[in-house]
Amino acid sequence: KGLVEWKPVQVLTASGSGQFAWITTAVNTEYAQDQSFINSGKFVVYNASLGGGTSILPDTENAFKKSYNIGVSFVFAAGNTGQPGVQYPGKSLYGIATGSLNSNLTLSSFSSTGPEIVAAMPGGGINSTYKNGYAVLSGTSMASPANASAVFIARSRWGPQLANSDKLKAYMKWVATDLPPSGRDDQTGWGIEYIRNILTKSQAGMGPVTPPPPPPPTDTIPVKPLRTLNFNIEKDYSILWGTSATAKAKSRQMSKSQIKSTAYQSIKITDLVVS
Repeated sequence: KGLVEWKPVQVLTASGSGQFAWITTAVNTEYAQDQSFINSGKFVVYNASLGGGTSILPDTENAFKKSYNIGVSFVFAAGNTGQPGVQYPGKSLYGIATGSLNSNLTLSSFSSTGPEIVAAMPGGGINSTYKNGYAVLSGTSMASPANASAVFIARSRWGPQLANSDKLKAYMKWVATDLPPSGRDDQTGWGIEYIRNILTKSQAGMGPVTPPPPPPPTDTIPVKPLRTLNFNIEKDYSILWGTSATAKAKSRQMSKSQIKSTAYQSIKITDLVVS
């Protein structure tokens, strides 16, 4: 008791949907407590089995970076597209993206691939906890928690030697056991994380650590937030599609003959949404 503290943080809805802004808010909200844990000598490891799309989102990335810089580790599922392109946040510069393996240590057909993959862990046909019991499940969402456990064991075993997030990530690459094809690849990264290796291989032998590259430049053109206005129109009005001066004139009531003479098409409308 007291060796590991488990804290579930709900980010998505009960149906599993949500927005990246919610992830950003969650990480920023947990930051103060994460800092207090680290200041007291503990380690903080996130597992996030979620994602979508391959674009790096600046606000979310900045939240990850802020926590990463104080020593938080993020382990993410790579995605289940079965295609090249690690899903974000697995694609984050500050995460450890995890692919999925079958029981014969081959890549699962559904596992997303890409240069961000650090390691692959068992994710096919996993007997997992489930509502009211257990279920056999498959996905990188099964592999990611296994990798998060390996990361936590590494920090527990080597303590302050791996307190720096860059060193920890480099260690997980170095200590992994290679899987075919030979060498680092986009399917299984540096390989599988065997716990025996983590317990016996000191980070002292892995050489210098290279910090993650800076994120790509962001667009400096200011973007105004989109506003949406909803109107419920009680009376009969028309939208005028046309290019004549009359059609472009200030809004006013028009007769049917005027509408026909100035517009290509008239539409009866009861509800209007303007963004």
